[in-house]
Amino acid sequence: MVSFIVDKYKFRNYHFEIIFDSGMGVGCDYFIIITRIWKNKKGRNRKKHILTREFYFEDNEHHFKNFAKKFVFDEQYRKSCMNGTIRWSRLSEWYTENSFYYYNIFQIRKHALASDKEARRDLNEQTKITYERCYQLYKILNKNLEWLESTPEYQEHSKIEASDPNCNGRMEAHMKHIVSTFNNIPGVKTKFSCQGKIRGIEIDEWKYGKIWFPSIHELYAHVSFSKIPEQLKHDLDEFMGRKGIARYNFGYNKIESYGPSFNEDFVLLLEQFIKRI
Repeated sequence: MVSFIVDKYKFRNYHFEIIFDSGMGVGCDYFIIITRIWKNKKGRNRKKHILTREFYFEDNEHHFKNFAKKFVFDEQYRKSCMNGTIRWSRLSEWYTENSFYYYNIFQIRKHALASDKEARRDLNEQTKITYERCYQLYKILNKNLEWLESTPEYQEHSKIEASDPNCNGRMEAHMKHIVSTFNNIPGVKTKFSCQGKIRGIEIDEWKYGKIWFPSIHELYAHVSFSKIPEQLKHDLDEFMGRKGIARYNFGYNKIESYGPSFNEDFVLLLEQFIKRI
């Protein structure tokens, strides 16, 4: 991965650093870090990170500078950027969450040997296809953002999350019971858990699955452990894997679903597992 500063701007007391980073998400090679600088009562320079914005696909230097100027000289625009209601911020949230999920589906071969020319050629072709599909996803989201946000399904989703910041809904109640049961097993101590995303909508233009709604929940339902017997790890992996719902990630010591399409089944199936213990 390569990362370096491409350019710097300064308008009034705001500094902008344009960064190129090859390790960002698909279609996102550039981002801007905004810092506000002022002098304290002793005349010393103080600085504070204000905002980071990612840019996607066709965005270029012209967009970077226009954004910086508007951020500084348009107070209302700056407020909208800071509170996340501006359109580019909302679009970024939709794209980031969905592209991460679909990237992991499209880019299934990641370990081609350097000496295997055919495997590397296949991997390069797959990477190209993945990029094109993610670009298509971005254009679909950009075109349909306002429609997506106005659908009854998304409105209901937003209402649920806004009314209950901890999202202690039906599935989360199941997850709490699961975690509590695990922690009562000798030799087991859970670390983190999440029911995962469960709400999305299908759209004709996108043929690869649902468009998942931005959410406080993580993409994959999971339970991670700080302590768990080896045999229980393998039992979990076998039981959940047999159903094609989840796998045990031995590297990160957690049981996790295969993605949003499986999250609800993951939670219900995990409840079945703990009843057998």
